Amino acid sequence: MKNSIILAFFCLVLIVSVFGESLPLNQLNKNGFIVNEASYIYRGVKYPMKSTTDGEFYIDLHCRIDTGAVDIVFVVDNTGSMGGTISGVRSNINNFASELDARGYDYRFGGVEYGDLVGPSGTRRAYDSTATIGGLQMTSDYWGSFQPWVNGISAWGGADAPENALCAIEAAMNNYDWRPEALHILIFFTDACYYECGDVCDGTCGYCDEDVYNDIIAGGFVLFSSTNSSPYCSGCSSVGSGGSYNWYYNTSIASGGNWYTLGTSWSTIFDDVVALIDTFEVISLCVTNNSGSTINPGTATVSPGACITVLSSNPQNYGPWYNGEEHCFIWRINSISGCTGIDACFSASISGGGYADTVVGCLFLEDCACPGPEAEPICPPCSYPYTACQYQDITIQLEDEDSWVNTSTITLYVNGVPYTFPDHLSYAGNILTFTPTSPWTHGQTVNYTLDGVEDGMGCPMISSIDCGFVVDIQPPTISGWTPACGSELEDSLNISFDVSDNPAGMNLVEMHFTVNGTPYYGTSPYVDYTGDYYNGMVSLLGSLDDFGLATAGSVEVCFYNEDQVPASMDGCNLCGPNDTTFCCVYYLNEPPIAEFIIPDSASWVACDPAEIYMVFHDPDGDAIDSMSLLLEVWSSSAPSPVTYDITNAWFNMFDETTAVFTPDPGYYPSGDTIYAQLIAGEDVRGGPIDNLPIFWMFVLDYDPPVYFGHFPSPDTVVYEFPYNVYVNVFDSLSGLDVSSLTVTVNGMGSAFTWEHYPDSSVGLNIPLSIDLCSLAVDTCEIEICVGSADMPDTCGPNDTTDCWTFYWVFGTPWAEILFPTPYSVVACEDSTIEMIIHGGVGPVDSTSIILVIDNEEGAADTFDIYDDWLYLVPGATETLLVFSPPMGYWEDADTYYVSLISLTDMYGFPAADLPIIWTFYTDFSPPVTYNHYPPDSSIVAALHTNIGFDIEDSIAGLNPDSFYVIITDTVGSLITVDTFQVGDIGTYWDGVHFEIEAVLAGLEFEDGDTVWVCVESMQDTPTFCGPNDTTNCWFFAISVSVPWAEYIQYLPSTYVACEPETIIATINDPDGIDISTLEFWVIVDSADSSVYNWGDGYFTFDGETLIFGSPEAWDDGSVVEVCIGYVEDSLGNSLASPYCWDFVMDKSAPVM
Repeated sequence: MKNSIILAFFCLVLIVSVFGESLPLNQLNKNGFIVNEASYIYRGVKYPMKSTTDGEFYIDLHCRIDTGAVDIVFVVDNTGSMGGTISGVRSNINNFASELDARGYDYRFGGVEYGDLVGPSGTRRAYDSTATIGGLQMTSDYWGSFQPWVNGISAWGGADAPENALCAIEAAMNNYDWRPEALHILIFFTDACYYECGDVCDGTCGYCDEDVYNDIIAGGFVLFSSTNSSPYCSGCSSVGSGGSYNWYYNTSIASGGNWYTLGTSWSTIFDDVVALIDTFEVISLCVTNNSGSTINPGTATVSPGACITVLSSNPQNYGPWYNGEEHCFIWRINSISGCTGIDACFSASISGGGYADTVVGCLFLEDCACPGPEAEPICPPCSYPYTACQYQDITIQLEDEDSWVNTSTITLYVNGVPYTFPDHLSYAGNILTFTPTSPWTHGQTVNYTLDGVEDGMGCPMISSIDCGFVVDIQPPTISGWTPACGSELEDSLNISFDVSDNPAGMNLVEMHFTVNGTPYYGTSPYVDYTGDYYNGMVSLLGSLDDFGLATAGSVEVCFYNEDQVPASMDGCNLCGPNDTTFCCVYYLNEPPIAEFIIPDSASWVACDPAEIYMVFHDPDGDAIDSMSLLLEVWSSSAPSPVTYDITNAWFNMFDETTAVFTPDPGYYPSGDTIYAQLIAGEDVRGGPIDNLPIFWMFVLDYDPPVYFGHFPSPDTVVYEFPYNVYVNVFDSLSGLDVSSLTVTVNGMGSAFTWEHYPDSSVGLNIPLSIDLCSLAVDTCEIEICVGSADMPDTCGPNDTTDCWTFYWVFGTPWAEILFPTPYSVVACEDSTIEMIIHGGVGPVDSTSIILVIDNEEGAADTFDIYDDWLYLVPGATETLLVFSPPMGYWEDADTYYVSLISLTDMYGFPAADLPIIWTFYTDFSPPVTYNHYPPDSSIVAALHTNIGFDIEDSIAGLNPDSFYVIITDTVGSLITVDTFQVGDIGTYWDGVHFEIEAVLAGLEFEDGDTVWVCVESMQDTPTFCGPNDTTNCWFFAISVSVPWAEYIQYLPSTYVACEPETIIATINDPDGIDISTLEFWVIVDSADSSVYNWGDGYFTFDGETLIFGSPEAWDDGSVVEVCIGYVEDSLGNSLASPYCWDFVMDKSAPVM
């Protein structure tokens, strides 16, 4: 992390430059330009910007002091008057080359002689190191190649100024193999003026001086000129002596070089060239026209930060710019050493033909001040280990010693798929963890790459990570095991089979057999393995005596194998190894088998005690060793198994091949499920029973059927003859045998019908004749007897007879409540009261009917048949008494008491059981909600907030399955809807309070959300009518925006002479500022620091503008740093980070 310099050249942006204005959308086309190369050249060293996955460009200089490339071409007027100047070049160029060598520069030389002709033409020469290659080639071999060429320059001819200087300079620029990353220097000297396009002198040149000037500037060439201030000239030159001088001077200065009076010491000129190389900085942008058409012109503009000065022409135009053509725009710059941040950044905009692109770059070169994060793989290690974890995490130590890791720049590529933080990624402490959501597959190679992570200062990570691991989640396989399990062996063990494992391979050291629990590893003489780590054959061979099995009846052989996946590596859990154990039982004699025979499995048993019989079969005819038998028995009422052997009184041998279990009578209750399992047993030769354990179960039924639902009920009095009598019969265990049903009425057999009901009971309908009561006076006694039996599979059946008596009283009227039933809740606002009435000896006297209705307030109303609200509705067999009041008579949430106090027949005989009184309740209102959270119209400062309310219905009661909650949140035009009801994940309901727990329910809001909560379809549960239902809604808003600050007075990095000192800044937040939380810091000369709070009395605040009047005067020359260190908005959201700036106090007048 230390000792590195970062040059950051940020991503291509389509619309907005950080320095410039946006272009209209309809004028932009990202495909119009392709930026082939963006580079920064410092001291002649080219630093190309390497593209990363997010489109940004970076280079890491590693704190090296580079000496760069420089290409130098001498453009020599070697006409006769230039002999002295050429001699001066010869005398000083050796020192110039030695200085370049000493400084370690990668230099090359070239040279062009000219007069009216330009070398190589006629006898005017041009240096070419490799004539076999087209064009002119420079050389880095000064002493062996270029020095002899310089020594060969001779002055001759001329005396006919002007000369062909422009074409000579163009030849130097166009014909040599200039390196793109090198500093391009032209050293030019002449004592004559020049001719240009259109001039006709002793020679001609097709270039105008404006063209040559533009080519020098656009190509990034630096021109050093040594000429007369009044060059020799003649009338054929259109620019003349003065124009030539101006061009020589202005072009040299504009290119970043210099102009010298002819005769200036060449040692001075060469020293200036070396100094230029030491300070040379260039921004180079090579762009291809990809628009599909010619652009004329294309324009490139650099917008520098405050620390960067552009020395070249800006903007630069180029055209015609043909489709597919690459052009490099080059700007020479100066930058302030040590400058960082936005002031050390720049943007380069390219436009033309309706297209535009912008690139943005930053220079950070202060003493290796931009080290990026360092990353180191933790788990799995970066060695492609094997892992057996199906959900193997990837953990990487990612830390930055002098800043913090910017998690928004983290992108981890896993098998080529990019995961950008926080997708599948978490970062805690200094550990970055990738957590897969689906399992890795067996045999999969997982590659992962981490590159381009930045720290908080925009510095990229020093080196990328490219690692991986291999997934092995399956144990070794076993195939072809012989002999087959369960076989009967003779006198030896001879077992063989194939084993294999891929990709990790087998751990041959841990591979072993066990024979009746005794281990045998590969070093045993009885174990043999042939093969490699991935495939092989294993065998176990030895006599029964070798394994101590001479007297055994059976043997269990097990084989254990594991692969080479480690359990862990360098503290990283790799879940290994994958292992497997295969076991096989062999018999040394033919084993017996066992089976249960009585009672039938899964049958109903009415025997008490319920005996269990089991029989044994031995192919060899060997008897069973009864002492070896172990039987487990348990039941649903006593679920803990009890183990019985032959010594227990309940477990005995019935004969030589049969055993019986006989518990005490009554030990197990009716309805108990009995479970039996024979778990051990051998024949007399020690051969274990082969098919153990064997399992059996049955159910006890000692109870006869039961009767319920008698009508008329036992020992009751009825006033209407029951032409049909009903009763239900049910057997919950083995079931009712309907063929066993019998019925007698008053001791005589009776016909009946029956039907099955959904609850498995049987309903009997027994018709009666009124002739039964022909001898009765006014009361008839009726006895009903019903006989039934159940259907067990063994023993039984269990049978019973049920008899009951009721009485028919005839001769007096009677009444029966029909609607509403007693204690019911009525939601009908127009509810009626209805009763069935019957006459006695004579029909009902309607004028005798008196009905009283009372409520909680004690306001009783009495009605008779003359009231319009009370009337009779005659029927075929009965009469209906109806009370029908008008709408509004019943009040909501009231209790009503109804009394029938008078009813007689036409002969004046009163009804039995008067008065008939009952109660019912009214409920016309739906449930209500209250205690809403968050409250209505409130603002919440959290993205995860629980939503809750209480809901009740005080009379009929709430139906909790009826209501559901709709959460609707809106941000701008985006609307999101979620629906919840009782029982959903993340909800809580206790019968009154309903709450949605935001995190568990997956609710996450966004800043600025407006959230509506609607409780829909709230219903109560009245007995009649309804339900009453309603919907209730409220809303709240989400705001987690943090305050932000901005300076007003004084401006950063300015000089301040004000007294007294007053600091002004703004603090804004859409939810308002809680200014009582303010902390304000003042640090003078990085040492004297003070913290002021709002309550100190030095502040005023009008809701946006903060004014601080310093209680102390700051000394002349002090550097004062002020910070709004902490403040919260009205919701408790705090300033993201301290907001600081500084200025310098200047209270002294200038000194004369």
